[in-house]
Amino acid sequence: MAQRQFWWTLAAGWLMVILWLTLRSAPDQAARVMELPWYCVLCGEAGVADIILNLLLFAPLGVAAAALQLPRWRAFAFAVALTVAIETIQAKFLVGRDGSLGDVFANSGGAVLGWLLYPGLRQLGRPSPAVARAGVAVVLCLSTATWFATGIGLQPALSTAVPWVGQLQHQWPGHDAFPGTINAAAINGVAVPNDPLDRPASLGKSVDLHVMLTRTLPLPARRTSLVRIVDGLGHPQISLAESGADLIAELQLRASRWGFHTPEWAFRGAMAVPAGKRWQVDVRWTSDRVTMTTAAEGGANVIARTHPLSIALGWVFIHPFVRVVASSGRFWNCVWLGCWFGLVGWLAGALNWRAVATAAALQLATLLLAALLTSAPWHVDELMVALAVAAVVAAAARRLAARPPPGPVPLNSG
Repeated sequence: MAQRQFWWTLAAGWLMVILWLTLRSAPDQAARVMELPWYCVLCGEAGVADIILNLLLFAPLGVAAAALQLPRWRAFAFAVALTVAIETIQAKFLVGRDGSLGDVFANSGGAVLGWLLYPGLRQLGRPSPAVARAGVAVVLCLSTATWFATGIGLQPALSTAVPWVGQLQHQWPGHDAFPGTINAAAINGVAVPNDPLDRPASLGKSVDLHVMLTRTLPLPARRTSLVRIVDGLGHPQISLAESGADLIAELQLRASRWGFHTPEWAFRGAMAVPAGKRWQVDVRWTSDRVTMTTAAEGGANVIARTHPLSIALGWVFIHPFVRVVASSGRFWNCVWLGCWFGLVGWLAGALNWRAVATAAALQLATLLLAALLTSAPWHVDELMVALAVAAVVAAAARRLAARPPPGPVPLNSG
């Protein structure tokens, strides 16, 4: 009885989470949503990431339904009805939310996926040696694919659809107008007018955006638009915006072309500059970092900020809430690596310590190989955290494996 109460409570709580996440307006997404037809399946520029997140969002309901041994078709019918209701409310009543056929498929499929995965998830709670060996192999394959995809996905991949068009000081949807003047802009030395560029920029292995601006009014409350470059099809390639005293930069990466989220890079305090002066802003993407410098004309009062890139940044392409990489980026890098290494530690820990050491070494080796072959940097502190998580989780798995398996309670003969 207690177990059923647990699963009912979990299902009800997760249903509240789903409703809280899906039944809220998102005004900043209104312009993007207007371009999406209701019958789309992979919707928008981040369609693949959205499909994955919708699958994961509804999977716990399927797991709970299987654990409660509810009738299969009733559970699936509830999931379909729930997602149709949510998509209808989003389309009819919420600003910046879209109801689409793809979301219906993904949400319903997530519930089915959770139902199908429940027996395997139960086995992972206390894996047998055979399940542990198979699980380690699967996780190593998936994590290796993730490392390589991250290293390749972090590389700039700007569009070849010409002409590129500069948009200086345009008021984008959800943004205020910049309180000043954009005096000039250039990408890799090619001037960016408020019109099509005369010639495409030679990008090479780095992208350098240079902007000259003059602020005339105090910092606005909402985001303001500075510079954006779109390709010949109207798709954004590079953009700079301001949020309070912070500078927000965005660049299309290979992962963007694959249908994943495009990260935004936030430089805290970069725009805390006095009004009435001309300032130069440089944002540069290289293979190992994203850097920003703000300086008064002539080079005085320099403000410099850096975001180191990492093979551990795979989370940013699918994270449902964090798309702006700021000071918390290293924390999420450690969480991301800790999840992968912790899963290996749990499965290998069900075997023995030699298996733990071997599996962790293989996972570390594949990460370093992917970093080497994709020219993506890695950081010792992040890897040390990941290995520590693997060791702690493996110790917990070993302790559980040493306990006798639960069995029937013996009768009292007295």
